[in-house]
Amino acid sequence: MRDAALLRVALISPSFRRAAEDLAVTQMAFSGDPAVDDLPRKTSGEIDRTAIDWEGFGAFMKVFIPLLVELLIAVGVGA
Repeated sequence: MRDAALLRVALISPSFRRAAEDLAVTQMAFSGDPAVDDLPRKTSGEIDRTAIDWEGFGAFMKVFIPLLVELLIAVGVGA
């Protein structure tokens, strides 16, 4: 529960959010998943980070992270 609380606090930190956005874009870009073609692009072909719904992504993570932590605890990871 302590880790989940720390992650929730980290999500509101601007520097953590920028780092998380960078990591998310990098992971999406190099995932090999065909969905990467759906990422918003600039005319240069570069991923347009400003066109990504980061607020929606943050809302998803606020729900997902506590569930993930509970699942990890349930299977004994980190215990």
